[in-house]
Amino acid sequence: MQEAVMFLQKYDISINMAVKIYNKYKQRTEQVLLDNPYRLIEDIDGIGFKTADKIAMELGIGFDSEIRIKAGIVFALGEIAEKQGSTVAYIEDVKQTAISVLELDGSYLDNIESAMVDLEISGTIKKVIHEDQEALAITKYYSMEDFIAKKLVNLSCYAKVDALGSDAEIEQYEILNKITLHENQKQAILAGTSEGVVVITGGPGTGKTTIVKGILK
Repeated sequence: MQEAVMFLQKYDISINMAVKIYNKYKQRTEQVLLDNPYRLIEDIDGIGFKTADKIAMELGIGFDSEIRIKAGIVFALGEIAEKQGSTVAYIEDVKQTAISVLELDGSYLDNIESAMVDLEISGTIKKVIHEDQEALAITKYYSMEDFIAKKLVNLSCYAKVDALGSDAEIEQYEILNKITLHENQKQAILAGTSEGVVVITGGPGTGKTTIVKGILK
């Protein structure tokens, strides 16, 4: 562990982060970084592309190397998807963002397209059609979303549905808690007590917790 921490500190990684990395890779720490320092982005919370890229540069990985371009594509795809609140991003957006992240120019578009094909073949990313356009998704997130969707469909189709709530009960809930529910909140409570699945969504302070408390009551 001491050797691994000392090795990592050469790349301006804090002791706390170095210990975190060591706990993930144990005695393989040095070899993992020598093989592919970009693994840190996915494996270690708190390490982004810039940190992994700095280590890679110091380890002698080329600025236009295939391993760097692939890491930049996956990072760009994740960044776009996160900002848009989605698991997919349009291919052209990913290309342009990857060029920016990698600090390359348009002459490397062929390299990026080739790396995308390799990432798709290896199963790291997945090509999908989204709103009639070709898009990409990180495969593990696509699989998670697919799994969740199937579970929601099963719950919706096969749940035993009994209408448990009523307008009168909601009115009593309002009186007891000295609150006045919005009409949408009332509908959500009724849906939550009569449907197999209800998705309650909204920003902070929009009344989600109040709805859930109402359903439980």
